[in-house]
Amino acid sequence: MKRIADRVVWIVALGPLLLLGPALAQGRVMFWGTPLLQFLPWRIYALDVLRQGYLPLWNPLVGMGVPLLANYQSALLYPPNLLLFFGAPAWLSTLLVMLHLILAGAGTALLARHLGLDRLGQCVAGLAFGLCGHLVARSGFFSINAAAAWLPWVILSADRIVLNLPTASKWRVRVGTCIPLAIVFALQWTAGHAQTAWYTLVLMAAWVLWRSTRGGVRSLGISVAGIAAAGALAFALASPQLLPTLEYLAQSYRAETLDAELALTYSFWPWRFLGLLAPGAFGSPASGDYWGYGNFWEDAIYVGVLPLLLAAVALVRGFLRRGSQAGLVRFLAALGAVVIVLALGRNTPVFPWLFRTVPTFGLFQAPTRWMLLLELCLALLAGAGASAWALVVMADVVVAGSGLNPTTTADLYHGDTKLSAVVDDGHRTYFPADLEQEVKFEWAFRFDTFHALVDWRQVREAGLPNVALLEGIPSASNFDPLQPQRWVTWRNTLESGGSPVVLLQLMDVGWIAKSRPSQSVPVEFDAVAGSERVRIVPDALLVESGDAALAAVTADGFDPWAEVIVEASAGQPLPASGGSGIAILMPSADPNRVVIEVEADGPAWLLLSDTWYPGWEARIDGVGVSVWKGDYLFRAVPVLSGKHVVEFVYRPASFLAAVVLSVAAMVLLAWAIWYGRLSAAGSVPAPSS
Repeated sequence: MKRIADRVVWIVALGPLLLLGPALAQGRVMFWGTPLLQFLPWRIYALDVLRQGYLPLWNPLVGMGVPLLANYQSALLYPPNLLLFFGAPAWLSTLLVMLHLILAGAGTALLARHLGLDRLGQCVAGLAFGLCGHLVARSGFFSINAAAAWLPWVILSADRIVLNLPTASKWRVRVGTCIPLAIVFALQWTAGHAQTAWYTLVLMAAWVLWRSTRGGVRSLGISVAGIAAAGALAFALASPQLLPTLEYLAQSYRAETLDAELALTYSFWPWRFLGLLAPGAFGSPASGDYWGYGNFWEDAIYVGVLPLLLAAVALVRGFLRRGSQAGLVRFLAALGAVVIVLALGRNTPVFPWLFRTVPTFGLFQAPTRWMLLLELCLALLAGAGASAWALVVMADVVVAGSGLNPTTTADLYHGDTKLSAVVDDGHRTYFPADLEQEVKFEWAFRFDTFHALVDWRQVREAGLPNVALLEGIPSASNFDPLQPQRWVTWRNTLESGGSPVVLLQLMDVGWIAKSRPSQSVPVEFDAVAGSERVRIVPDALLVESGDAALAAVTADGFDPWAEVIVEASAGQPLPASGGSGIAILMPSADPNRVVIEVEADGPAWLLLSDTWYPGWEARIDGVGVSVWKGDYLFRAVPVLSGKHVVEFVYRPASFLAAVVLSVAAMVLLAWAIWYGRLSAAGSVPAPSS
């Protein structure tokens, strides 16, 4: 990726600097939507844990305990996020958004250069993609912003493999050709958005097939082998993130295909094609008057009027004339047409059929996000059709994107609010799902406007999940796209009726949110009596399945203080029980460790109302014991009479194995860089028809 610091890249960088630079210079930070509801609470908590000397593997403060590092969108192992350790996370996260917009534009400009476009075409392509509607309108989705920025770099690196590897005669050159793709793969795969990474792979596959047509089967086979080798190395490098995430996925409600109704909700709204010419055709939340379908950002596809016209010029030239860019133009046109059909989702019969019959199409929601690939196609087509106007393009897309990422002062993320004084006894809060939706999207984060509130600190006082994480307030609720399947089932049972008081007590919910629409903060928390996080239970009932356990827990007359429901195979003996006693939870700053002092007058069961999850081990007085699934969702261990110290420790084998694999991959990468020498790839010819 040589000559990165030339004038083209500086011009492309100027657009994001104009868009977000003034807010950063004033110390302002992004907050609207997911920055406040997800990303910054996760990051700030993880950084606090690291500063105390612990690994942020587990988050005990949301959802009765959930994996943190394995939560893919937290992107704790994404290398650029290391920057957050050295300053204010909110301000640095906003800076990273701007840098990733620059990265996306620079990668597209370099891809355009690689494809033989002139400097002006490179500028137009870089500006059109780096500031396109998909990236700018979704900048608050930090994981999408980061993952999408690597899209053009992946295509560029893969194309170098296709053009260089089949003709390379030396292993040194072959290795050097594959290294860049391994690096950008690893960066995108740790950035935290699987959907964007998968769409990138789909585009790369189509691109490689197109570019390999003239080289024949042998050329294609060699290219695929090189790309596969780069992918294997990248997976090993990223494995400390990927393997725990795969383990979490297997435990989550996304282990199976998504519900079709949910997955197809955000199919591209056809009327938003008008947004290619006028991004505000249906209003904008930046001006407080958006009235289109769903939210504004999912269907945002603006790349600038001039780039669209230049793309049209390129299409006409590409289909009517022969030349060095005709093949590229035709491929991009065909690819764009396919992407549009996929993005339309339920609006055509094609995507629903793919969803039902073709693997991977059922993994992700919002088909409209395929439009990211269309915007890259349009940006490259614009570059191919450009003959002037780079500064006009910059002005167009900067103005269109202004206001789509509102900022506020950094103190929003600092200090405690009045909520801390209300729910101050250490018990968990709970936000009913319907009330959570109402408070989020009708009061605070309305889709029609970014200006629903004057004082955004009131959102923190409302205690929404996961905002309360900023104050260290434990919550049984969890706002996260990846959640344990049993937690989701438990919540649905609770919300549908069941035995709400018993379930809330088992969840250690001491405070439940209630609607108070007449107040400035439309939520209050009412106390729930009888809740405890740890308890000694005299007896146990063995069942053979999770369904049977949930049925027993929700049955009339179930007493969580008298009996624990444990799961095991038929015929497995249960330890003796019948005793009683007390359990005291000891304070610990380590989120991966829970210590409980127990005193029992006979054999009994200790129930810890934290989520059962693979990787949690238990020791009693230093001796390892099995952790049973208790009361469907929680952790239980048998204890003997007397005084004991019970310690639960989270040691996920997936993470430990992945660290070893990643270290080995880093050694291999270091050798490959030395041996292959990145410059060995040399120059690459431009594509032709």
